[in-house]
Amino acid sequence: MEAKAIGILKFCAWLNLATGIALGVSVWMTERVRTPDVILSVAFAAAGLIGWAFFLVVCSIAESLIEIRTNTTPPGKSRLFDS
Repeated sequence: MEAKAIGILKFCAWLNLATGIALGVSVWMTERVRTPDVILSVAFAAAGLIGWAFFLVVCSIAESLIEIRTNTTPPGKSRLFDS
């Protein structure tokens, strides 16, 4: 169950990066490029990049917590939320 959740979160991270860059490029490629358009396109791309990094850090923390729980649970003991 945890692996599926982490996989979904990683997919959301890459989707966030792709959408941020795509929005930034689409705003940049308008017919009349003005200063607010450039600022907005850079902001979209930066938001996509920051969101991507945040999601991947959350995934890394979740994977580490799963490993810690797996390594510290005695054999034969049931873990919470296991299915």
